[in-house]
Amino acid sequence: MFQTRKVRTLLLFLLVFTGYGAGQERTSELADMSLEELLNVRITTIGRKQQEPNHIPAAVYVITQEEIRRSGATSLPDLLRLVPGAEVAQIDNSTWALSIRGSNSMSNSKLLVLIDGRSLYYPTYSSIFWNVQDLVMEDVQRVEVIRGPGASLWGSNAVNGVINIVTKNAKDTAGTLISAGGGTFDQAFGTVRYGGKAGSTGYFRVFGKYSLRDNLVDLPGSGPLLGRTRMTHGGFRTDWKAGDANSLTLQGDLYQGASPQAGYQSVFTRQPVVVNDLDVSGGDLLTRWTHRLAGGSETAFQVYYDRSRRPDILLSQFHEVVDFDFQHHLPLGRHDLLWGGGFRSTRQASQGTWELSLVPSGRDLRLFSGFLQDEIALVSDRLTMTAGARLENNDYSGFEVQPTLRFMWTPRPGQAAWASVSRAVRLPAIWDNAASMKMWGAPLPDGTPVLVTLSKNLKFRSEEVLAYELGYRTQPTKNLSLDATGFWQHYDHLCGLLQLVPFPALSPPPPHLVVPNEVSNLMTGNNYGLELSSAYSPNSLWKLSGSYTFVRQITGGPPSLPLIPFPGQDGDNPRHQFQLHSYLTLPYNLETDTALYYVGALPGQTIQNYARLDMRLGWRPRRDLELSIVGQRLTEAPHYEFQPFWEYVVSGKMGREFYGKVTWRF
Repeated sequence: MFQTRKVRTLLLFLLVFTGYGAGQERTSELADMSLEELLNVRITTIGRKQQEPNHIPAAVYVITQEEIRRSGATSLPDLLRLVPGAEVAQIDNSTWALSIRGSNSMSNSKLLVLIDGRSLYYPTYSSIFWNVQDLVMEDVQRVEVIRGPGASLWGSNAVNGVINIVTKNAKDTAGTLISAGGGTFDQAFGTVRYGGKAGSTGYFRVFGKYSLRDNLVDLPGSGPLLGRTRMTHGGFRTDWKAGDANSLTLQGDLYQGASPQAGYQSVFTRQPVVVNDLDVSGGDLLTRWTHRLAGGSETAFQVYYDRSRRPDILLSQFHEVVDFDFQHHLPLGRHDLLWGGGFRSTRQASQGTWELSLVPSGRDLRLFSGFLQDEIALVSDRLTMTAGARLENNDYSGFEVQPTLRFMWTPRPGQAAWASVSRAVRLPAIWDNAASMKMWGAPLPDGTPVLVTLSKNLKFRSEEVLAYELGYRTQPTKNLSLDATGFWQHYDHLCGLLQLVPFPALSPPPPHLVVPNEVSNLMTGNNYGLELSSAYSPNSLWKLSGSYTFVRQITGGPPSLPLIPFPGQDGDNPRHQFQLHSYLTLPYNLETDTALYYVGALPGQTIQNYARLDMRLGWRPRRDLELSIVGQRLTEAPHYEFQPFWEYVVSGKMGREFYGKVTWRF
């Protein structure tokens, strides 16, 4: 149990440890930027155009390049723990549950995640597979996060938030980088990257990366699982400019890895456990052309191709996507117009088992979309209104409309209040329309076997959210910022299981009772909450940030129907979370970085609240050489962070972790 005394001790340790040396000379890149400059990094996610966070009528957060370097994170989910309100829980060494504003589950179905505008959405489960997003952290420029719907510009599945990971321009990665390290969990990792000029106006980089992670799962009665997760990743990026009007980017990645997976053939009996060494592979290729026109107008065209092969204990899959996207940004006096459209073609094939299969086993899906947004200056430099909508047509649910209306009032510089109302949808997954599942459940008291089945629903509709938000942010001094957001979101047509009438059956033997279930759209829900965050710089060498989040989620359905919620609903989300971060520069090019997290209990999973303390000690003996030692979860004995009942993957216990790292640039 997380006790008050432990909180006080950790806070005291945090302040005493990080406060030493706060008056010493400036030695870090973070210190070279004031808090005001950090708060005005121009981002593109909310409006698909460059904007300063303080001028955006939405709940935004930016993880900067320096915060990435000093976070000690070796994976994207761990890095996203820095985001106020993000719910990040590790399930095993390659699987995470990650969400914003509730609905947390292994599938991450209500969250849209992009890398340089390329969607990571996996249509079979409406999911994101984080283990294959093994980026070179040194090449990530920033991570832009929108809490709340972003579907009016980015499209379906941007229900509770949008995360856009922006990598560096090749021009900013010239030279050679070698990085290597290892420790107790991240046992070995290494990166080699080289960048240079391509002709007179172009730049390029190529990289290779390898990582080896220990497994976290202890099998009942047999000790630790022996297998480890391996991932090899390589890629390139090139950037060209033709004068001031045209720029072209071409980038691509290839990855291959293997990891053990422990799962239940039946989530009801929790036995037996099966373990396989599963090979995953894939790659992507993206190109983007931007053309600036007279009068500040700009067009952009992007196309990417993505393919992956993913075996699984119960269902192996092949996934292929081609996506086209066009937009035009057109300032017109008081109006700032943005319009565009896109097309996405998805090809999916699967190979199932007796327990789980998709019928039919392959699908070709198409999605057409168009959007229009107008930002209107109602009162110059004081009041703006943003209105927009995205129209989509897809093969499952047909025509979808996802509008938004936002207002921002800035009574004086450094102060802003905003309000918004938005609608967004989560499209039906292939699973919702094609799943056929059979599991042996717990037998009846007389010993009769029970076979639990799950059948597809060809009439499955999109899940919908109508979200209302109010926000306020202020920067009363150049060293202090405050941000507050309140929200209320109503969900319709949520996914759940509808229990049908049981019946006896003889096949497969032995004679048994069949308990049928159907994927349904009959549940509704509400969630509401409060998000508070602040950043403070006592001086140029010490920066502090912190946040608190409260989220309450309630789901239900018609009381006359036997409905079971799917993962990510009541009891799978912490009501309370807070975090504190300290970045301190010491003499002799030393850095000390501390992060304290508190995560509330998950009552639906019998997981108690816990605190997490991460620390990093960095040293730059030379400008081109960096050494660091990182400790994570220093306050906790091994414990579970997430144990979903319906999701059959076996969870692992998270414990103390340490690693060292060397980075050399030349």
